[in-house]
Amino acid sequence: MILKTININEIKTIDYFDISYPKTLAGFSESIKKQGLLSPLRLIRDKNGKYRLFSGFRRLRSLREIETSEAPAFLYNESDLSEEDAFISSIEENRKGRSLNDFEISSILNILTSHFRYSKKEIVAKFSSLLEISKELGIHEKYRMLSNINPQLKEFIVKKRIPLKTSYCLSKWADKSQKGIATVIENIHLTHGDFSKLITLIDEIAGMEKTSPQEIVNDGFIEKILSDKDLPANRKTVKIIKYLEKKRFPKKSALEDKLNRIEKEFSVAGKIKLKLPYLLEGNKISIEIDNKNRGSFEEAKKLLESEKFQEEIRQLFNE
Repeated sequence: MILKTININEIKTIDYFDISYPKTLAGFSESIKKQGLLSPLRLIRDKNGKYRLFSGFRRLRSLREIETSEAPAFLYNESDLSEEDAFISSIEENRKGRSLNDFEISSILNILTSHFRYSKKEIVAKFSSLLEISKELGIHEKYRMLSNINPQLKEFIVKKRIPLKTSYCLSKWADKSQKGIATVIENIHLTHGDFSKLITLIDEIAGMEKTSPQEIVNDGFIEKILSDKDLPANRKTVKIIKYLEKKRFPKKSALEDKLNRIEKEFSVAGKIKLKLPYLLEGNKISIEIDNKNRGSFEEAKKLLESEKFQEEIRQLFNE
């Protein structure tokens, strides 16, 4: 290996070495323009003296963007560094100071299979530790499926650090459905948790109704919320998720409506609050008492012990 200044127009790029995602980073080109290239490119020099890039694709794009003609590079002779070793080196280079994101892992796994002809079991045994992922074949398969995700969603998923479970769920949707949800997230404000909840609800409702996620997204009520120019983005999120939860858990929604009625009838200044468990586990409800003073507690206690209240709760579970 030697360090040499190379004319960047002489550098050939090969797609399967380009594993970084996203392909460009905000402010990266400006940083190189101000400070220079702090980490040299890595190139293989073949027997004909041609240069092939195997590490530094973002750096090369930035150099071309700022119209730099030359750059420092580490040169490796083809006879001293195999393609596979160069690929592994590029993975290690990408891991410096950070973890690989899910799309980079997906790309690497698929390249190891398609280009280097490793079997899936061989990849699990040899590369799981390098990629810092589970040695379960099923987990590897979920990463591979991420190659099916629409580009419109990739940036959002990486930015919000969406978990593999949610991304994998999305990867099974048809492209039309993925584009539909991409349009939705452009018009609402979603946290990490909101997005996972939204995708799970849409996927489960589509399964229940034996339809596509796109049909759920195209629901008239959701479209009405999205088109409301006076409704803030975060409120749109709350309303859409609440609407989908009612569709997903109709029994729970009906019970919640009845509990609200009972609360209004029996509570005095909000002294009694009734809550259902998230998935209705165990046929139980929780009862909270707003105990501001002993007098309010005693008043709430009498309401709870009344025959009328007891009968309302019995009917609630008998319906």
